[in-house]
Amino acid sequence: MQKEINQLTSEINRIGNTTEFNTQKLLNGGTQTTDKAVTVGTAGGPQAAVGASSISQTTASIAEQAGVYSFNISTALVAGKDLTIDGFTAITFASGGNVDTDSATTAAQQAAALTSYINAQTGSGAIGEKYTASVDSVDNTKIILTENAGFADAASATAVVGGGVGAGAVSAVSQDTAGIAEQAGAYTFTLGTALNAGESISFGGVTFDAGSGLDIDTDSATTTTQQATALKAAIEADAGLNARFTVVDGNDGTLTITEKAGEATGTAPTTSVTGATQQGVYSFDLSAQPAADSVINIDGQEFIFTDDATQTGANYVQIGADADATAANLRTAIDGNATLAGKYEAAAGSSATIELTQEVGQESATEPVVFTADKAGATGTFSANFQIGANAGQSMTIDVRDMRATSDALKVASEDGTTVVSNSGKTASYTTATDVTNGTNNTGTFKALDVSSHDKASAAIDVINDAIESVSAERSKLGAFQNRLEHTINNLGTSAENLTAAESRVRDVDMAKEMMTQTKNSILSQAAQAMLAQSNQMPQGVLQLLR
Repeated sequence: MQKEINQLTSEINRIGNTTEFNTQKLLNGGTQTTDKAVTVGTAGGPQAAVGASSISQTTASIAEQAGVYSFNISTALVAGKDLTIDGFTAITFASGGNVDTDSATTAAQQAAALTSYINAQTGSGAIGEKYTASVDSVDNTKIILTENAGFADAASATAVVGGGVGAGAVSAVSQDTAGIAEQAGAYTFTLGTALNAGESISFGGVTFDAGSGLDIDTDSATTTTQQATALKAAIEADAGLNARFTVVDGNDGTLTITEKAGEATGTAPTTSVTGATQQGVYSFDLSAQPAADSVINIDGQEFIFTDDATQTGANYVQIGADADATAANLRTAIDGNATLAGKYEAAAGSSATIELTQEVGQESATEPVVFTADKAGATGTFSANFQIGANAGQSMTIDVRDMRATSDALKVASEDGTTVVSNSGKTASYTTATDVTNGTNNTGTFKALDVSSHDKASAAIDVINDAIESVSAERSKLGAFQNRLEHTINNLGTSAENLTAAESRVRDVDMAKEMMTQTKNSILSQAAQAMLAQSNQMPQGVLQLLR
C-alpha cells in the first residue's frame, strides 16, 4: 500500500510538471523560481524611546543630610537620675556613674562630662556610633548631637530624663530639634541622551513635551546641553515649580535644583522620560539592473519591472538606463502605492539604494520584508491575461494554483516536512524515506504520506480528502473561467452579427425600387427608339415622291 501511495503521488507530480499548452506549463504554478531575499539594512530605527536610563539623578535629599539636634541641661541632674537619648541605654548620674555627680555638679560640668561619655561610646550599637556630641560654644549647658555618616534619618533624637526624685526633674532637660525636614534639599540630574520629538520629560509631577515648537523645541535644542537649558526655562516658567525650586544650569546637560526656603519636603522630586518609538529607517539596494518581467515584493506589495513603455499600471516599474534610474522609478511606484505610502516615505540613498522611513504613527520594530523573483507570478500560481475586447483594458486574467503533490493545495507529499495537519485537525505523518519522484525521472526527492499503520492511514485519508476538495475547487474555478469565456464568445458573436447586419444595411440595395427604376429606364429607351425610327421614315417618303 505504501508503494502504491508513492507511485500515485509521483504520478500527481508528473501531471503537474508535464501538463502544458504551447510549451506553457499549466499546473505547476507557473514559472517556478526561488524567491531571493534582499538585504534590508536598519539605519537608526526603530529605536526605543529615551528611557529613565538616559537620566542619571543624584539626590542629595533631606533624608541623606545629617540631622542636627540639641537639648539643654537647664538644671544639673542629681544622683539617682538617668538620661535616655534616642532610645540608647540610660546614662546614670551618680557618684562613680557615667556622669560623676561628685565632680560634675553644675549643669555646664555635666554637659561637658556627658559629651565626653557619648563620644567615647563608639562600639557597634552604641550611641557614639550614631551621634557626635559637642557643647554649644555660646550656651555651655547645651549639647548638640550631629548624626554620623550612614545614620542620617528623618527622625529627631529624643532625650528623656527618668528615675529618682527631687531636684533635676524632667523639666530640667529642654530639647531643641533642628530637624531634617527644616533643611533644604539639593538635587541634580543629568540628561544623558537628547530627547526626540514626541517624547516628554516629567519633573516634580509636571510633564514637558519635546518636539517642534513645544516645551523643549527639538528643532533648536538638539544637544543635551541645549535641552537642559530649555528644560530649566520651562521649569522656571511653571508657577508651581518656580515657587518650590531654584534651578542652576551646569552647561553640560546637568541641572542642580535646590528647594527654596520653607519648601523642604524630605522627598526628592521624581524625574522620568516617556516617549513613543522612534521612526525606523530601512534601506535596501537595487544593485543590479533587474530583468524584464522580474518582480520585487516590498512589505507584501508586488511590483513588476518592465521595459515595455505601454505598461504603465500602478504595479509596473519601468526599467531605466541604469540601476540608479530604475531605483528612482521604483521609489515613484512606492510613493504611488496607497498601502506603502501610508506606512513609509521612500527616499534616495547612495547609488541605487532606497531608504524607507516609517511615517509618524506607523513606528514598528518589524522590518519590511523585501524579496525578488525572476518572473512575475512566481508565487505558486499560474496566471494568464486574455484580451476579450477590442479596446485597451478589456481583458481578464485566469489563474491556476500549483497542483503538484507538494503544493500548499494538496500537501500529499513533502520535501522536508514530518507531519501535516488536515483541515479537520488530524495530524498525518510523512515517511522518512524520499521515494516520491517529480514524475519525470526515477530520482526520489519527496516524502509521501505514511500509511504504514491504521492510525497513520486514517489520518492520511483526511489529508487526501482535503486534496480532493482542493482539486474539485480548482476544477470548479476553471469551469467558471470557461463559462465566462463562453459567455464572452457568445457576446462577441452577437456583436459580430450586429456588425454584419449594419454593414449589409450599408452595402445592400432595395431590389423593388431598383427594378422600378430599371423598367422606367427601359420604357424611356424604347420610346426614344420608336420616335427616332418614325423621324427617319419622313425623309424617305419625300425622296420617293421626287423619284
